[in-house]
Amino acid sequence: MQSTRTIAVPPVDPLNTAGPDAIPLCDRNRPLYCKSNQGNLKMMLKGFGYNFRSDRGEITVWWCDKRAKHRCSVLAETDGDRIIKEPIHNHPPDWEKFEWEYNFAQKNKKA
Repeated sequence: MQSTRTIAVPPVDPLNTAGPDAIPLCDRNRPLYCKSNQGNLKMMLKGFGYNFRSDRGEITVWWCDKRAKHRCSVLAETDGDRIIKEPIHNHPPDWEKFEWEYNFAQKNKKA
């Protein structure tokens, strides 16, 4: 007999863009591009992390970086800094990670 496992998912407010006060609101609400620990392209947006999946011409497709941990199957699409598709996640944003990535990107900006 096969058993099933249920996972409790806390309610998520998709309109909650409250994040660390150290990060300006304009930066919280636009894509932040960086490298993952493995050296792959990564995007941070509104407290959520995304891993590069593929390019479709001008459109870049991103997977939620909590895909395995939370079984979040969200795909986001961007055209440069323009967000084309931003679906709703099944988990809250990770502002602590976002703040770390933001500070790292600010320190390592090339002039």
